[in-house]
Amino acid sequence: VTPDASRQVRVKVAISFIDEAAARANLDAEIPGFDFAAVRAACEQAWREVLGLIEVEGGTAEERTVFWTALVHSYLMPNLFTDADGRYRGFDKEVHEAGDAPFYSNFSMWDTYRTLHSLVTLISPDTAHDFAVSLVRMWEEGGLLPRWPAGLGEGGSMVGESAYIVLVDTFIKGITDWDADSAWAGMMHGATLPD
Repeated sequence: VTPDASRQVRVKVAISFIDEAAARANLDAEIPGFDFAAVRAACEQAWREVLGLIEVEGGTAEERTVFWTALVHSYLMPNLFTDADGRYRGFDKEVHEAGDAPFYSNFSMWDTYRTLHSLVTLISPDTAHDFAVSLVRMWEEGGLLPRWPAGLGEGGSMVGESAYIVLVDTFIKGITDWDADSAWAGMMHGATLPD
């Protein structure tokens, strides 16, 4: 049935990689009502906070549009994978408590290690920290530092070791309050495998 002008269809969608009950809890925590205007306003405010990390001067209106569009695109991934209650499903497929740093996945690092991650270390060190913690967790829970983590596992695509570069760049820029010793162990492990 196709809704006509006299009918409205309202839908809320929740996601969890843990289970259905966790998805429902996420929905209750993140969007407790059906107030579309309030959800939209909260979304707009969240984007204002991200975009407000940078101040731009000069350039044409078109160049500024290109810049802001690129910045929005750069924040579409990696994605937060931590549920509202602080749990996430790791690369070992077990449920873990995120603690002080949320878990992120979907890092297309082969594409982003030179640009996005360097930018994030400069404009949002807390986010760079959380990315580093997530990459180390992937090593600890999955057995390798990832090349292209997608969802709850390694995508297995691309060459090189972009995660190493992201972690080292984060560390040398002074964002060091994560387990660099474990990251080093993961780098050594990956660098000494026969393949």
